[in-house]
Amino acid sequence: MKTYEELEEILSGRMNADDILSLCSAVATSGSVVALMPFLHSADPIVARNAAWAMTHFTDDELSVLVSRRDEMTDLVLSTDNTGLRRMLLAILYRMPCTAEDVRTDFLDFCLSCMVSLDQPPGVQSLCMKTARRLCSFYPELSEEFMRTVKGMEPCYYTPALKSVRNKVLR
Repeated sequence: MKTYEELEEILSGRMNADDILSLCSAVATSGSVVALMPFLHSADPIVARNAAWAMTHFTDDELSVLVSRRDEMTDLVLSTDNTGLRRMLLAILYRMPCTAEDVRTDFLDFCLSCMVSLDQPPGVQSLCMKTARRLCSFYPELSEEFMRTVKGMEPCYYTPALKSVRNKVLR
């Protein structure tokens, strides 16, 4: 396993897909997928984004090890201004198993707000819509409110990617 300093140096540089896969393999082989968690909080946006990018390549089994850190990642989604980091964290959180007990109202409110916000990038909007749908599915009254919100969205204001997610949700 690489030391913290070695990992930070790797994450601070320009990385391509092969570099990410190599890093993921090294981290997974060592059995310490949580080793990348501290880098999500780095003051260097490149380090944080590269750490999250690597984590998006973990298998579902590897991500299940991070379930105990879900609240930490959720807090980071809610607080970061780095939209690339936010998008990747949303993708990671979406892939994690979720139960009714895992629903955080602040996170649900954030997702409901961001999915209709034209200020958010399409990737964040789409992931927020998918996540909000999943979180609302545990509660029939929330599911109804979610569906009303989605139906009320004016498709002409959104990108093709978000329109596609919206259409899948409405089916």
